[in-house]
Amino acid sequence: MAAAPELQCLPGVGPATADRPTVTNQVRSNPGSYFGDPTRPIGGNILGHESTVRPSLRQSKGTKRIVRLVDAPNLPGSKAVMRIEEGG
Repeated sequence: MAAAPELQCLPGVGPATADRPTVTNQVRSNPGSYFGDPTRPIGGNILGHESTVRPSLRQSKGTKRIVRLVDAPNLPGSKAVMRIEEGG
């Protein structure tokens, strides 16, 4: 099944329902990459083309996660640390 038709209808879901759709994609490391970002999407590049804001989460110590803003039209790239616990 092609993902493109489903992804193209998502922008209309947010304004109609006051919800914000979130789409995730798993990445893997490319050990042959010497320069640039060594991660490659497993599901292909279609999610990158249809996304407006692309954050990247990386596990840190304990419950901490490092969030890196990969791509956003109106925000500079930056990093932040957040914590995920049982209560949210």
